Amino acid sequence: MTTNLLGAKRIAASLLTFGALASATMAAAAPATAAEAPPAADVVSTQPDVGAPGEGDANAGTPAVAPDGSLVWSTPATPHARPMSAATAQGWIAVTATVDGARIRSRPVDGPVLGTIGYGAGFWVSCTRGASDGHAWGWSYRGGTYGWVRGDLWEVEQHTGPGGGGTPQVTRCP
Repeated sequence: MTTNLLGAKRIAASLLTFGALASATMAAAAPATAAEAPPAADVVSTQPDVGAPGEGDANAGTPAVAPDGSLVWSTPATPHARPMSAATAQGWIAVTATVDGARIRSRPVDGPVLGTIGYGAGFWVSCTRGASDGHAWGWSYRGGTYGWVRGDLWEVEQHTGPGGGGTPQVTRCP
C-alpha cells in the first residue's frame, strides 16, 4: 500500500507541475492588458482631435511633414491667404472646420500640435491620406501654418448656385 500511495503522490505532483507549466505558457502568450493587444486594422478612433486655442504655441518652428515627405515650415501670413507650398503640386480646396479647436499637426495622429482651428473657420486642404487611427487626414494650410487635420473635423465648402461649378472633391495624396 505504501508503494501505491507513493506512486499516486508522484502522479499528482506530475499533473500539478504540468498544469502549472501549461498555465504559465498560456499567460505568457496572451497579452496582459488591452494596451498590449495587437491593434485591429479597422478600429476607428471616436475621440475628436480637438484642443484649446494656443495649444500649438510651444511647437512654433516645428516643421510639418508634407505628403511627399519633405519638411515644410510655417510662414507668417494672413488667415485667409492661399497656400504657396512647393511641397505639393495638388490644387488647394477651401474647407470649413466643423468643430472648435481642430488640431493641425505636423504629421497625422500623433505629430506635435502646430495650432488649432476654430469652429466655422476657413482653411485649405490639398489632399487626404489614411492613418493608423482609422481616419483620413488632410494636408492643410491655415494662416501660414501647414500640417495635417483629421478629415472628420472639416467639410468642403459648397460651391453651388450660378457659376459655382459644384463642390470640388479632395483627392488622395500621392
